[in-house]
Amino acid sequence: MTEAVRDASATTALVICPEGADPHRRLLGLSLGERLLLALSFGGVRQVVFVGPGERPRSDRAKIEVVDLASWPPGGQVIVTTSDAVFDRGFVSAGQVPEGLPFRVMSAEEAAACARDVTGTVARLGAGEAHAGRGFGIRVVDRPSARRAHRALLLSLRKPIDGFISRNLNRYMSLAVSSWLVRTGITPNMVTISIGVLGLLAAFLVAQGQPWWMLVTAGVLFQVQSVLDGCDGEIARLTYRFSHVGQWLDTVGDDVTNYAFCFGLAYGQAVVLGRADLMAFGVLTLGVQIVMALVLYRRMLRMGVGDLMAIPDTVTSGGKGGALAKVLKVLREASRRDTFILIVASLTALQLPLLAFFLFAVGTYPTFVAVLVNERRLASQDKQKRALLDEGSTPQAVS
Repeated sequence: MTEAVRDASATTALVICPEGADPHRRLLGLSLGERLLLALSFGGVRQVVFVGPGERPRSDRAKIEVVDLASWPPGGQVIVTTSDAVFDRGFVSAGQVPEGLPFRVMSAEEAAACARDVTGTVARLGAGEAHAGRGFGIRVVDRPSARRAHRALLLSLRKPIDGFISRNLNRYMSLAVSSWLVRTGITPNMVTISIGVLGLLAAFLVAQGQPWWMLVTAGVLFQVQSVLDGCDGEIARLTYRFSHVGQWLDTVGDDVTNYAFCFGLAYGQAVVLGRADLMAFGVLTLGVQIVMALVLYRRMLRMGVGDLMAIPDTVTSGGKGGALAKVLKVLREASRRDTFILIVASLTALQLPLLAFFLFAVGTYPTFVAVLVNERRLASQDKQKRALLDEGSTPQAVS
């Protein structure tokens, strides 16, 4: 399949509504028509023109204006697609659109010609393809095409940054759960809160320290919440329910469940073994984790983001770095949340809670140092930027 390089920064879309097309057909929580309009709206399209004999799509959430063909603004690039098309939402704002799919970007003059020849345009657009989760586009006209679109949408939820465990285990299970949950109308934030409650239950159970079945249950629940942790984001992307609050809820929820489970490991074993030193170490580790989280949250607030991944990494990024950077690179790969939680949960279930806690601690302290170093460097960069802005805004003396 060849790539047609186009300027896809279109703000207008021509949606052809073929006869017999059903924009109300449900697919993973949304009707085809609403999914189409939300994909266009979130991609930057502000106006849509409907042509053809079929029923028009509708969406109360899409911030998009419906205009008549007669008042269609000339010039610029136009997206041309069909009302029953499901496609990679990245196409709307991408610079490259594959050929052979029911999604094209063309000049306004070419789009106007398509509007005059609806039947011919639908035939030229074709049925499309949906072999993978990236670069797919397909018209949903029957059950087989709906199944292919269903699979392609789920595959599109996989992330390049997924760790080994997430890629080969967790994501398979979370996608299966999300494909069911999304049909119930549950919101991403409701899923996030439910996952947090499950994680806190695991922390409460592990804090009991014994008997053996309590540790097994705690370990299983901790791993289950890790698997389900991907569901809120998957449902958000499937239903276009993204929110800044949701990002923060997910970030804080992950930290709270992780830190609570870590402290629960130390507390439970300190009580069972009568180890005051272990209790003190657990409290110290929890304190370090809380301070680390507050430093990160302050940086996120300054940046106006709710995702930890948006914070620049000045410590381990790039080819240069000292011993700390090298150690942290190794720790970062070994302590990806999916892998780390599986190890900790397994050790807990195997009646090795002390080892699970010390693994938590081993990862906490070097990461804390890295966060402080990173924050200091980012603060220095901020100061330099402010100095440059102040220098640029200072009136120059007239000689």
